[in-house]
Amino acid sequence: VQSNPTLSISKLAPATVRAGDILTYTIVFTNSGNAYATSVVITDTIPAHTEWRSGGHSHTATEVRWNVASMAPGITGYAVFSVRVLADTPVGTQILNDKYGIRSAEVPVAVTGRPVSVSVAPPTGITLEYFTASQAGRAVKLEWRTASEFDNWGFNVYRGASDDFDSAVKLNESLIPGQG
Repeated sequence: VQSNPTLSISKLAPATVRAGDILTYTIVFTNSGNAYATSVVITDTIPAHTEWRSGGHSHTATEVRWNVASMAPGITGYAVFSVRVLADTPVGTQILNDKYGIRSAEVPVAVTGRPVSVSVAPPTGITLEYFTASQAGRAVKLEWRTASEFDNWGFNVYRGASDDFDSAVKLNESLIPGQG
């Protein structure tokens, strides 16, 4: 009986995401063989219309990488990384992630997984009738009215000094209820 590792890889992702949202991928990798896999490397190309946000042992602008010292026979592992879908990504765009794989010292040519496609969904349907910000003593008073809301649970209000949403501060303690 010959001893060899047998590597496989697959990926989980949601079916849809909205432009500007965080998209999280979960990579599932397995050694179903009867020998250890050593110097295991998992790579995943960061898909078009996204930018890396977190995950991986290392990353570049185009690739995320994990290094695993060894995998025993029968072991399954998980690797997670997140990207932000670019805000200007058009509704209906398919974010295709089809260039990911696993290799080891014993399996030097990467074993690849099936392509995963995530569709960019339309934003929550809100038609804003008006929005005003006015000074009220030492505070700022915000008022708005929506003409219509579709699938809207509510609103959060953020304050920031730049266009970088990650550095903005949420001002309300709880969700401000929506109308629809």
